[in-house]
Amino acid sequence: MSKSSVCYSRVKLLLIQMQRTQRYLFLCLISCLMAGNAIAEPSYSVGFRAIEANQEEGISGGIWYPSTDEEFVKKWGPFRPSWAWNGKAAIIGHFPVILFSHGVGGRYRNHRDTASALARKGYVVMIPQLTKDEWIDTDKTVSVIEHRIAEFSRTLAAFSKAEPEIASIIDEQRIGAIGYSLGGLTALGSSGVFPNFDYVEEHCLKNQSLDPDFCLDVPWWQRIWFWLASTDLVHWSYGTGLTDKEVVSEVEPPIKFKAIALVAPTAAAFSPTQIQGIEGELGIFRLANDQITRFPFHAEYVHKSLGEKTHTYKVYENAHHYAFISPFPDWLLKEESIPVGMDPDGFDRKAFLEKINNDIVAFLEDAI
Repeated sequence: MSKSSVCYSRVKLLLIQMQRTQRYLFLCLISCLMAGNAIAEPSYSVGFRAIEANQEEGISGGIWYPSTDEEFVKKWGPFRPSWAWNGKAAIIGHFPVILFSHGVGGRYRNHRDTASALARKGYVVMIPQLTKDEWIDTDKTVSVIEHRIAEFSRTLAAFSKAEPEIASIIDEQRIGAIGYSLGGLTALGSSGVFPNFDYVEEHCLKNQSLDPDFCLDVPWWQRIWFWLASTDLVHWSYGTGLTDKEVVSEVEPPIKFKAIALVAPTAAAFSPTQIQGIEGELGIFRLANDQITRFPFHAEYVHKSLGEKTHTYKVYENAHHYAFISPFPDWLLKEESIPVGMDPDGFDRKAFLEKINNDIVAFLEDAI
């Protein structure tokens, strides 16, 4: 007699011996065990709350979180997201929290799709609106990178104070980060890894023409003058009146991230030794057609610098730098010129975002 036949006979005998109610419960248990991987994972509604700046904290932004309330469509600027707006937070368990830094001149709502995908899987996502980005002056990108890092580092405390109900469901031992573009440098800075200006100077003197959106686009003789004078060589400190070595210092305690996802990161500001020493697991997500953080000086550079150290590295063919920003409505793109919302012919931003968001979720689930 086969093993399966023996098993069936034993189950049949046990059923005969059991009372009717017991048999019913037993069959339910058997059905669940047979279903195995078919049992659905928890999926939550996407809760959302806007955080308004106050005099004490001065940090605004948004929180996406697991909710038990129903979602509904609501007008949000030009967008129409379906969320559980100001919904009740899920009360089961303590959820990991992800601090998310947007790119230069960006807005926290630019990454609503990624934040929603994470909240649906049981993450609390906090995205501050960083205030020292330059909105109008195109001659410089960020006033003081130090301020950006410090503000990002204060987000968890500020948002938790503003929303104690959300704070009550957070597991502060499980903190991760996502950094997009200059947000990658910001996230690493808040973990205690600050730009290495000796490496920056060496990189920009050698590679300015190959990495013009990181290094200042000035004649070679002027770059040498800047270098000799110890003034800025990179966009994110240009025009601030500060020398490179005065820009970044530790103003907040470093955050011990369990994992950091870097999407099209600004990374040429760190030496290989610094990258090797980063605590927490790194996920690097490179956009193959990125003309801002260019290959091979940023995402690829981090990947190679990590060597055999455990990390995730994914490359997305045909994806451009702004592809990670949530889509703008077609009607708006027809009325206004919004470069970050435009895609090359044939590129499906929604499909790309679904793919990369799934990959980011998978990376964080493994690492946190």
